[in-house]
Amino acid sequence: MTSPDLPVKRQKTYKWHLGALILIAAVAATYTFRPNDLPEARHQSDKVSMLQGRVVGVMDGDTLDLIDTDEHTIRVRLSYVDAPEFTQPYGPLARQNLARLVIGKQVMVRVHGKDKFDRLLGEVSHNGQDVSETQLQQGLAWHYLYYARKEQSAGQFERYQQLEQTARQHNVGLWRDPKAEAPWDFRRQVHG
Repeated sequence: MTSPDLPVKRQKTYKWHLGALILIAAVAATYTFRPNDLPEARHQSDKVSMLQGRVVGVMDGDTLDLIDTDEHTIRVRLSYVDAPEFTQPYGPLARQNLARLVIGKQVMVRVHGKDKFDRLLGEVSHNGQDVSETQLQQGLAWHYLYYARKEQSAGQFERYQQLEQTARQHNVGLWRDPKAEAPWDFRRQVHG
């Protein structure tokens, strides 16, 4: 769209602006923002949203897949707890228990953000019951203090602490083993 009537300097400026607009339009066309898109940060409380879906898979004792109302499959990591890795003692039992609690069921997720593996981080509940609390109660997860101290509400923090302490005192689940290794220590040894 250059014209022999336009000075050369204006033609170059026009081409530059046109090129920039085309580039911006191309970038905008490849990215569609949806309200459920979340930041790449851990637990940003000012960006909390709710998600509903049916659980279709359980990876381990603290990670599940669900299909949301838009038929998207979404991986969710339970906030504030850390279950044994699948290859650790009690790992398969933690996975089996989480599956018993949620597989095939409708759940609500209070989403806080995403982790470094692009999983949504959230508090998962079924029929009003926090499944992380159940995992703690049954001695199949640790209260993940590294994140909980910074981000969890005071009331929920105390409740999770109490559930873990009670399970420890009664030797429930993994607490039967006096040498139970925390998953974060296990991962550090395996991955360095």
